[in-house]
Amino acid sequence: MFEVFMFVNPIGTCCYQTEQTIMKTMKEADAITRYHLIPLANMKTIQSDLIRKHKCPTNLETYNHASEETFTALKDYHAIKMAYGNKLARKYCLAVQHNINDLNKEYDTNLFQDLVEEFGLSLSKIKSAQMSAYLSESIAADERLAQKWHITDTPTTVIFNDEDENSGLIVEGHLLHDELLQIINGNESPDFNELSASLIKLHSTNLRLL
Repeated sequence: MFEVFMFVNPIGTCCYQTEQTIMKTMKEADAITRYHLIPLANMKTIQSDLIRKHKCPTNLETYNHASEETFTALKDYHAIKMAYGNKLARKYCLAVQHNINDLNKEYDTNLFQDLVEEFGLSLSKIKSAQMSAYLSESIAADERLAQKWHITDTPTTVIFNDEDENSGLIVEGHLLHDELLQIINGNESPDFNELSASLIKLHSTNLRLL
């Protein structure tokens, strides 16, 4: 079984594209896969997303607005995860990114309330989770995992083959469908490390062994 950890900016454009690629590939793959979505917000992830959206990352007003949107979305994600679990929180994050990147909306109270209603969630239950002391710990746990693997930017994908404890890949930036399918299916090579090494050689700036 393959474990796929996807570190994303909760409102990021490239993250949204990569998430769609991963979910599409997992449905097509021959191997069993398990997917973990991990929103990550810091100065670098916000600035990277502003650049992708052709906005000036050094403009203080632009950055502050994007930072407020990002951290609010991050906290809302964790509140929903605490109240309803990982699966629904992932669906919420994708819906947020769809509204922002496809429908050109901003992440604000109106969008939050619209999505809460769309998913049939309890606003009071989410608000209670937002006020919980465990919310900060939930965010901190994801940050510790990112620090463990030296991940500072998004999108970043970490892929493990559970059958080989020495295997692992970090893919920084947008992950291509064919490459991910090749990693998971293995094609004609059953050796994950051999396959990983070939990809590292081809994309030395994007991939590195853990």
